[in-house]
Amino acid sequence: MVRSKRPSGFTLIELLVVIAIIAILIGLLLPAVQKVRDAASRARCQNNLKQIGLGLHNYHDAKGRFPAAVYNYRVNATSEKDSRLWKSWMAQILPYVEQDALAKDTEAKNSGAAPPPADGAYGNATWDAWYPWDHAFSDAPTNSIQRFRALSTPLSVYSCASDPRGPQAAKVLDNPSATTYLIVAFTSYLGVSGPDYFAWSKTPSASFYGREAPGILVATNKYDPGIGNREVPISNRGVQITDVTDGSSNTLMVGERPSSADQIFGWWFAGAGWDAAGSADVVMGTYDFGDTADYPECAGDPGANGRYHYRAGDVNKICDNFHFWSFHSGGSNFVMGDGSVRFITYSADSVMPALSTRSNGETAQIP
Repeated sequence: MVRSKRPSGFTLIELLVVIAIIAILIGLLLPAVQKVRDAASRARCQNNLKQIGLGLHNYHDAKGRFPAAVYNYRVNATSEKDSRLWKSWMAQILPYVEQDALAKDTEAKNSGAAPPPADGAYGNATWDAWYPWDHAFSDAPTNSIQRFRALSTPLSVYSCASDPRGPQAAKVLDNPSATTYLIVAFTSYLGVSGPDYFAWSKTPSASFYGREAPGILVATNKYDPGIGNREVPISNRGVQITDVTDGSSNTLMVGERPSSADQIFGWWFAGAGWDAAGSADVVMGTYDFGDTADYPECAGDPGANGRYHYRAGDVNKICDNFHFWSFHSGGSNFVMGDGSVRFITYSADSVMPALSTRSNGETAQIP
């Protein structure tokens, strides 16, 4: 008698058991893989910020002070320090973050004189004569070269690795019917200007502390609420380390906030901000106010007293452009005044104003 052999292979029940085991293992491994991925991107982001902190301090060593957050006054481009309108602190430290070639592209051309205008779209003889961030890109065949590369160059050192969009540059129109446009690159990092934009303004009584209490990185000209723009006199050429009397290791200098999905906030090179002092573009306060004139829907969004607090955000919500947050879980990385990098959880919200000022005399501990 010949015995029949059992067919080789799995039975249906065995196959289902194996699939179930694999599914369970994947379910157990995915959170661990995600944690490793998050940790790796957070470490890369911290490395960016370490380079930025070192760049700021090397700039201080070379110039005797930190850069102003943004040159927001209009001058003739006849000197090295006055060569650009809206030249941000990130633009000023380019030579100190291994971007010498791009730094040279930001300086005044034509032997220090302003370049001729590309399109004369600003309606002011001074601006049109030398303002370099002009509409040199067009949907028409002519006028198709943007003459200054820095504005359109995304840099990995200014982009957080946790941002799924990566280093970004995008076409930005003046208005929906515009035919000319700029190519603009964006940043994940903003300087800490204090508790709010009133802390460095002509009306400091409206600030969180009721007096002038700015951070380390503030614009050259104060914001003037009376005219809705910056003041005319030059108020700040840059802060010295000796001005940080609250302690450089205990004072915030740079923090995370992803660029806006609508491409309005986060211009790394020439960010004027909604207040003409850099706010929400290259600097921001830790308990700041939002641009409710252009975004009335944000009027009811902040926390107590109409201020935005340190909290998690959503890149698709315009109102989350007005407070610090990141794509990391639970908090954000910050550069301190001494150049060190700290990961600060959202539980630190209550001490953020005290950490944001350079010489206000508060005592605060990071949780």
